[in-house]
Amino acid sequence: MTNVVWDRAPWWIVAGAALVALAGWEHQALGIAVHHAGILAALLGILFAPLRCTFALLIAMSLLSGDTGLMGAQAILLLRLAARGQLALPANLLSYLLCAFFISAIGSALFGLVAVEMRPLQWFVWALTLGVPLVLLGAARPAIRQDTAHRLLRFVLFCLAVQIPIGALQLYRHGALEPGDWFSGTWEDANMVGLWAACATTVGIIRLVVLPRAVDGLLRPAQAAMLICAALILVWFASAKIVAGSVLVGGAAIIALLWIRGDDISRGRVAKRAALGVVAIAVIAFVARSWMLENVDAFVTNWQDSGKHMLFDRLFGTFDERYNAVVGIGPGMLGSRAANVASPDVLFKEVASVASQLLAPAPKPERWAMRGLWTLELAEAIGSRSALISMPFSGWGSVRAELGWPAVVALCLFLLTLSVRMASLAISDPRTFGFAAAAAVVCMGLNAMLVFDNVLEQPHITAPLIVMAIIARGVHAARATT
Repeated sequence: MTNVVWDRAPWWIVAGAALVALAGWEHQALGIAVHHAGILAALLGILFAPLRCTFALLIAMSLLSGDTGLMGAQAILLLRLAARGQLALPANLLSYLLCAFFISAIGSALFGLVAVEMRPLQWFVWALTLGVPLVLLGAARPAIRQDTAHRLLRFVLFCLAVQIPIGALQLYRHGALEPGDWFSGTWEDANMVGLWAACATTVGIIRLVVLPRAVDGLLRPAQAAMLICAALILVWFASAKIVAGSVLVGGAAIIALLWIRGDDISRGRVAKRAALGVVAIAVIAFVARSWMLENVDAFVTNWQDSGKHMLFDRLFGTFDERYNAVVGIGPGMLGSRAANVASPDVLFKEVASVASQLLAPAPKPERWAMRGLWTLELAEAIGSRSALISMPFSGWGSVRAELGWPAVVALCLFLLTLSVRMASLAISDPRTFGFAAAAAVVCMGLNAMLVFDNVLEQPHITAPLIVMAIIARGVHAARATT
């Protein structure tokens, strides 16, 4: 009976979040109560439910707003897997790159301790926001049964499907049939809608371009086409151009990679289907050329006086004059979410949270780099321009400043290697195709998204990505041992 409750709990949590969003109660007492109840139920499940249930619960939590509980859930999952002996670093390139990244982090922490500022609590928060997700992505290796993967795939499709009626009502409340930040789904964040809808779109495209028409256990071509159409509606109205574009370009890179490798696919068939796709994209680009030029002009205009532009000038222009750019200045000291949450005295940030009070004031390097870049006036004006371009936050910028160039190289290669590994699993083991292909395109797209934001420190991105990578790897591992 208990297992049945945990099996159904993720569905109840997502259904509750969807009802709150449909009714528009997100900021009312009842909606907040439902939200908190969902977080509490998911946390209890991740602590005590069978491991096969924890993955759906983690996905369910990632559909709710708020980061703290979700970061805690990732840490709990890491501890559970460690206690079960299901964390491992085999002798392969992925493990070496992960170790190289953490060696760089330790070296920068020691250097920062001696030469910059002693902030051990910042290191702990950085480990929760970035360290835990990377360890799970690189080292989590539980064996996963196929029926668990099938149930989870149905649940993920349900999570995506509920965003369509929610978005339709949010558009109705907005009063105009146009894309924008109000198309925010259960996340209250249009970028999340655009990201995961683009991920579903890209997986459908890879299914149509790369795989044969008939493959056991996969969506038929007509079903994949329907998925693409539904997901593209979400992509368009969410207007998350940068994150969605990064994922779609990542998918194109995966198709090109699979064609070059030629593993278990027909290169001729892939080339013909990809050529049709290129023609379709060219036609769409020709029809929408004025819209594209308008957005390019808006990007250039926003970039010239954006906080991100000024941040890059400081981090890549004058950083060497003050700090060591090779080894960095220590985790959580400049630009990461751990540094930003400690900086309400420098950045326009929430000052009432426990984390802000414990970590404040801002570290000295953060105070130097972020001064004047994110104020109340800029935050209030963000609705008239691209937030990802204007906000002074960048994943690659923070890794370069905090951990140094070796960590940048190691992290970039880690994401690319993981993407290649997931793409290989998607082709070699069709039972894992959906999760493996999704993990591959997101990991590939992260390299572009990290220019614009600290996406690897956002648990609403890392939690689903962790689940996808674990399921793809775990099903394959279970098959290899039987």
